[in-house]
Amino acid sequence: MSKIFLFVLFVVIFAHSFEVPPSLRFKTIETPHFYVVVDEKKMDTGFFIAGSLERAYKALDPYFSQKPNKTTVVINDKTDLTNGYATRIPYPHIMIYPVLPNTSESLADYGDWAFELLAHEYAHILTFEGARSFYRYLRPVFGSIISPNGLMPRWWKEGVSVYLETQLSNGGRLRSNYQESLLRSFVLNDTLSDFKIFEINEFLHTWPEGNRPYLFGSLIWAQMAAEETPTIVKQLHDRQAGRVPFFINTPAEDYLGSDYEKFFEDTLFTTEEKVLKQIDVIKQLPESIAQPMDPKSKYSSSPAISFDGKYLAYLAVSKRDVKEVKILEKNKNGNFIVLDPSQIENSNQIDDIYEVDDEDQNNPDGPIAGNIQRISWIPKTYKIVYDKIDTYSPAESYSDLFLFDFTTKKTERLTSGERAREASPSPEGDQVVFVKLDALKTRLAVLDLKTKKVKVLWSAPLQERISSPSYVDATTIIFSLRKPTTEEFLVSYDISSGAMKPMLTDFPEARYPTVLGGNLYFSSTKNGIRNIYINNLKDSKAEAVTHIYTGSFSYTLDPLTKDMYFTKLTSKGPQVHFSSQTDLTKTPDELPKIGRLYANQFPDKPKTPIAPEPKGNFPARDYSPYSYLWPRYWIPFVATSSSDNRFLLQAQTSGFDPLKKHTYSLDLVFDSATGKTAVDGTYLNQVYKHKFGFVYNEYTTYFVFASNAATYSTRSVFVQPNIWHMSKNASLQVSAKQIDAKTSTTQYSREGAGFMFNYADLERTNSLSTPFSGQNYYVGMNQYLKSGEKIQQTQFLLGTSQYWPDLLVENHVIYFKLDALYSSDRISPILGMPTNSLLLQQDPLVPYFLMRGYLQGQFVGETMINPKFEYRFPMREINRGNSTHPIFLRRLHGALISDGVFLDGRAYHKTDNVFKNVSTNQSFWNMGFEFRFDLNIAYQMPLTAIIGIYNPLAGSYTSSSSATTSFQVGSFF
Repeated sequence: MSKIFLFVLFVVIFAHSFEVPPSLRFKTIETPHFYVVVDEKKMDTGFFIAGSLERAYKALDPYFSQKPNKTTVVINDKTDLTNGYATRIPYPHIMIYPVLPNTSESLADYGDWAFELLAHEYAHILTFEGARSFYRYLRPVFGSIISPNGLMPRWWKEGVSVYLETQLSNGGRLRSNYQESLLRSFVLNDTLSDFKIFEINEFLHTWPEGNRPYLFGSLIWAQMAAEETPTIVKQLHDRQAGRVPFFINTPAEDYLGSDYEKFFEDTLFTTEEKVLKQIDVIKQLPESIAQPMDPKSKYSSSPAISFDGKYLAYLAVSKRDVKEVKILEKNKNGNFIVLDPSQIENSNQIDDIYEVDDEDQNNPDGPIAGNIQRISWIPKTYKIVYDKIDTYSPAESYSDLFLFDFTTKKTERLTSGERAREASPSPEGDQVVFVKLDALKTRLAVLDLKTKKVKVLWSAPLQERISSPSYVDATTIIFSLRKPTTEEFLVSYDISSGAMKPMLTDFPEARYPTVLGGNLYFSSTKNGIRNIYINNLKDSKAEAVTHIYTGSFSYTLDPLTKDMYFTKLTSKGPQVHFSSQTDLTKTPDELPKIGRLYANQFPDKPKTPIAPEPKGNFPARDYSPYSYLWPRYWIPFVATSSSDNRFLLQAQTSGFDPLKKHTYSLDLVFDSATGKTAVDGTYLNQVYKHKFGFVYNEYTTYFVFASNAATYSTRSVFVQPNIWHMSKNASLQVSAKQIDAKTSTTQYSREGAGFMFNYADLERTNSLSTPFSGQNYYVGMNQYLKSGEKIQQTQFLLGTSQYWPDLLVENHVIYFKLDALYSSDRISPILGMPTNSLLLQQDPLVPYFLMRGYLQGQFVGETMINPKFEYRFPMREINRGNSTHPIFLRRLHGALISDGVFLDGRAYHKTDNVFKNVSTNQSFWNMGFEFRFDLNIAYQMPLTAIIGIYNPLAGSYTSSSSATTSFQVGSFF
């Protein structure tokens, strides 16, 4: 097979993060319909989740006809990012990360969080389960991969899960004040109707980014249920489960009277009418005057002002999606509105707070959000304390506290693995109070900045969220407490006695309490919109400070001028706004009040407390992975090539247990050109701290023509030592291997050991089609020993990838990749590497020898140096589709390319039609241009289509310029 290349002999299976820490021991709790896998130290959480799952099963049962016998659910408390996902490949299973949502994300307005999360994810499992008509006969043949509803658009799948999480609970995003704020911002800016159905399936880098499928999908399903009945869920799922993929409109036309595109337009019109009724009410009073503080930033939030009013720190997101803390100095007008870019010095960007090291989200169920919650100035200093999610181990990413000294520009880590967020300093600046996280739990804790000791003050009951703690004085802390009944109010905590007292309970969903200038400020949805209020700390009355039509969130007050800076939700995303004290005094004490958009469709349910599941109800046993490992599916694939009249037949399967202690894959590929079947099998064991596994493959490849064929077989065992504590960006693999290479006239056998070390530190962004900065290095060696008929050979591998952004033009990237192979032994070129004519994966971090415009395998040698240069630049943001068709054009970008090769081996001479010997003092080059179209096909598969025009510069070794078309799967979207 020409597309399977010899570097497989050296390829390293990079040390991805463990799914769970190897040291943890897990139990399996069995219920009538679920297997719940949980850390044995968190069994109380496991039994609670088990009970919630059975409640979710009972609640969802009327909405779906087909259900799996059992679904495995893993409670994976390895991250402080709120998330989860569901899949039926290779078997129905759900992964949940059970930390409670923070107050700055779309999930913040939850009720019974465990139930809502599990109902959402289990609704996905039930969506995937449907298989009717001819699919009933395909599923026994091909296995779990057959899932017609799994091929529906994201907005369809996510929308029904959001609808059901709301319909069946007292929370859910269709009751969310945050989601209603989003809708008001669009209607106020007259842009709601601009959204098209082909874009709401996408995770675009414009607002509302990855929230599109959830927001608009839920509106569509809510409207369908309102116009018909909730039984529309079962009707549409059953009909679609027996239809050919991607022909999705006929069931909608039969049940709804229109196709999905027309129905979506009608839904937006109906939604806008509802929102306009809210706007008519709130416009009885003029909106508070507010100016954007930093209009150059894509988004901004969480402002904080220093003790002397000289500096303002805030979170900013650049147009290139770089998240950082910025610090401003007051301008000539005595405020912090950015008048000139020089106000924001590069040295004032204190940290890339959004970087999360390679945490495998496995197609997360929602957009990642909220990895920094709060920044605060230490009193009487120019130091900032903030939280940031960072890797704690190869498996875990937790939120910790950091201290930045603005004077010295140095950052100090305050905690490690403490799971701390939302820190606020004491009046004397010697301590910080913060929220300590756990699975479905929060705790109120303090950190002594001198001794670095942590003391837990109070542990909230299961599913109750402590947020935004602040000191009132040296003896009192105030914080927000949200209960699973959706009640949320302020609580005063006495440090010395531990006594707690609810405050201002007439102000619902009270958050962000802060004492400034002797007064208590906080935000509340008292009038149906999140606004900021002020209380004198003496009574239970509070007056409105802002009247914002969308919503005002985190805020800060200038201690000198009493001007306010707050995060306002706009139609372009969250932005910090400025309001002067003079303008704020015009706000009336009472604001016009509005009701929820969907109050009639989703009325509040009785607010009854959720009882924990008694342990004796469900049996528990030690976790065993083995029953999950037998193959559950196989994927057939057929490919043809008109250039050489060949075809490929492929069958692929893979498997793993829910904790990924054991993973494997197996591929079989028949190539008509060689008449041979390739076999490729891998196994990885992650039971222990140091990973290990084995690789077996056998394949036949050819060089230019099928008659120049060679068959290779490899048997290898490897170990991946855990070197995470040396470097989070590095991986190492050591292997022992046996390799045979056979042609029609010769046969070589090798046996020996090798290693591969890799270091990768790359920055990626959704707004560009390429990593835009960073570097990758690898170095490897293989030593084959003489033994009987086994030959001796020593090979060295060395390579790097480099990215240089903005050297010539903003958002343009210069990319350089070098791959080098060296062997002092001169045995046979087929024991080295061949070149490839196409790149099927963007920017591989492993050795990949590429000569675009030349023939596949035209160069082969034991010593080879292959430099590759690209100048990459954006050409056009397209972001277009056609109605509900399963193809979406993301962007067009281009690249000027040049590949070169120096080799000691053989090169195919096209004029003479023979391979000729060449040495490294001879080089071969090309130049070319590539048009690269980023697409999304089948609603969820990222693909880059490449049209390349290449001009080989090797004279008689090649012909004239050529144009080729290729595809890369899974490029950076």
